[in-house]
Parts: sequence; C-alpha cells; structure tokens
Amino acid sequence: MQRRELLKFGALMLGASVSPACSRAVLSDEDLHRDSDALGDVFGMVEVLSELILPATDTPGAIEAGVPNFVSNIVTKWYTDAERARFMNGIDRLQAASHARFSAGFVDVTPEQQRQLLDQAAREAEADTAAGMQARSSGGEKPFFLMLHHKAPHGKWEPAKRHKKYLADIEIPEPATLWEDFSHRSIATRNMGTSITSRLAPRRTMVNDVQKSNWPAGSVDMTGMTEKEKGKAAYQKYLHDYLGCVKAVDENVGRVLDFLDTA
Repeated sequence: MQRRELLKFGALMLGASVSPACSRAVLSDEDLHRDSDALGDVFGMVEVLSELILPATDTPGAIEAGVPNFVSNIVTKWYTDAERARFMNGIDRLQAASHARFSAGFVDVTPEQQRQLLDQAAREAEADTAAGMQARSSGGEKPFFLMLHHKAPHGKWEPAKRHKKYLADIEIPEPATLWEDFSHRSIATRNMGTSITSRLAPRRTMVNDVQKSNWPAGSVDMTGMTEKEKGKAAYQKYLHDYLGCVKAVDENVGRVLDFLDTA
C-alpha cells in the first residue's frame, strides 16, 4: 500500500484528521507496516476496531493493509504523551462500555454489538470534541459558530442501558395515520415503503421485526394477539426504543449547551 493511502487509513482509525504526529511519521523513512506488539493486549482490540471501521470489500481491509501495525507504531513511537493518553483513554472507555452493556470485553462480543458500541462512542466523542473546542476558545478568539451533527438514530434501535426503561410507564398516543387505509393512494405509492402494522405485509413491518429474537432492545411476544393488538404493541415498542436512543442524543447536546451557558 502507498504511504499516502496508509496515512489516510491510519488517520481514520485514530479518529482524527492527519495530526502532526501522523505527518512526521509518514514523512520519515520508518517502515510503518512492520509488525509491532508495543501496544501489548490493546493490539488485539486495535485489530478488531480497524477492521470494523475499514472492512475488506473489493479492496483490502484494514488488517490486510497493515493499519493495526501503523496505529501501534504511531501511538507508541510518534504520539506525544498527551495524545497517547487520549488514545488509551478512548480504548479504556470503550472496554468499560462493553462490560457495562454486554458483560464482556470488546473483542469478545459479537460484531453487531461492537458496531453498537462504536456508534455510542461516536455520539459521546462528538459532544466531547464540541465542548473541548469551546473550552479552548473561551480565553481568546471564539469561533463564529460550531456545527455539531449527531448520527440519526435509524432502526434497529438499541437504547443505552440507562435508557432502556425510558417512558416505560407511558402509553404513547397513536396517530390516526397508524391505521390509514392506503386504497386512496395512487397505484405507484399504494404498496410502497414499510409500515408499523401488518397492512403492507409481506413488505417489512414493525409487527414482524419486533417479534424477532435478534431485535436489539428485546423482542415482543405477540402470541394470541389479534392483528389490531399486534399493531398497537409494535407501535409502542417502536417509539419507546426510538425515544430511548434519542434521549442519549439529547443528553450529549445538553452537555454542550450546559457548557455554553457557563462559558
């Protein structure tokens, strides 16, 4: 792999644009592909993370491209003490989140659970970065404005453990359109899209999805329910899971707003 490509892959893995440390390393004569076990036990986690971020497709994945060795060499030889501490803190936080949510270390949970943990870490990192920018600018010239974009919480939803019972005792009102009869729609749109209820079966419906054993936030047993009852149960499950995820986004936006209120 060319050094410029390796730099691009490594920068993605390290979670930042090309830092001075990365630039110095790539401009040096050092072989950044060479095997490196300097990170010790953390190296296995770096391998898993790098392949999740840059999986093999029709081009080589991160491991085949040598990204884990690149990261190990950069972190242990080229990072400053402060950069190295931030990197290791991120690894520790990811491990702690894995044990808290799935009772196992990051490398021992399923690939789907690993992706969920990465999504959670990304949301938290965005808020950390925004607050950090404001903190650094508070003593001098301030930025004109800051754009902070959290990833949209598309299904399948899995709220953070602290939000799994969010609004659990609240029955969310049903909109009239939940039971809409699509017969008034044009032929082109009548059977398009997905649905909460079974009205568009066999297309994807939430009634079917939330009964599956692999639904991330826990499945719903609809044994013995009428079709109307299934639609109602699916709607409640759909919105409670969604709002539990949005709650985490709200918290992290709130962290930034709280900082701005006190800055």
